[in-house]
Amino acid sequence: MYSINDVSKLTGLTKRTLRHYHSIGLLVPKQDLSNQYRIYNDKDLLKIQDILLFKKLNYSLESIIDITGNPNFDKIASLENQSLEIDKRIDDLVLIKKNIRNTIKSINRGIKMKNEKLFEDLKEKNILDNENKYGKELRKRHGDNKIDASNNFYQKQSKANYEYANKLAEKIKVLLVEALKTDDIKSSIAVELAENHQKWIMAYWPSYSKEAHIGLVDMYLEDERFKKYYEDIIEGGTLFLNQAIKNYLK
Repeated sequence: MYSINDVSKLTGLTKRTLRHYHSIGLLVPKQDLSNQYRIYNDKDLLKIQDILLFKKLNYSLESIIDITGNPNFDKIASLENQSLEIDKRIDDLVLIKKNIRNTIKSINRGIKMKNEKLFEDLKEKNILDNENKYGKELRKRHGDNKIDASNNFYQKQSKANYEYANKLAEKIKVLLVEALKTDDIKSSIAVELAENHQKWIMAYWPSYSKEAHIGLVDMYLEDERFKKYYEDIIEGGTLFLNQAIKNYLK
């Protein structure tokens, strides 16, 4: 025999729930006539197992009352039907999950396409800005064919190469400041500066030559706009960079 407290601990059902089941006729235990306390037996515990099972299968309490109160109820057949329903539900959930994953992929693909479009637009803007600032001088010195080829090469750059070139540009600024402190164009850091400038140029030019590289750094000195870029980094930087690169390339 079990008290309501015992059954609550054994089944996890609250005493309030057990009282409710009693009031609606779903689970009616015997009562102690002397104190009206509910007394549950093993048969009641087995019935609670059935109730919990059918609840998990989404049966209403009214349906469970009808089922458990019907002596002709075929429990096995009912469970087999529920098993089929569960299989169908699983299939539905798998399909829903597949649709969710496809939606996520579509969203990510859209974001990727948007980012790729922004990257292409950025490269076009950089080409136009460069043409507006330096195009006339560059074309005069190197010719239209070479500049057009360079622009096409830049336009086809991957994002990885673009980021690589930008990192080189930032590294060159740092190296220029440190190299100028040595006041020696043959110092190891000056050589590293020249090497990184060469790598930076090669990231943008479809073909590289020492002569063209020297021509570019000479233009840094001749054109105030180029010169200002390096002088803004450090005073005297343009001339030092020019000499360090010429020393490296000789």
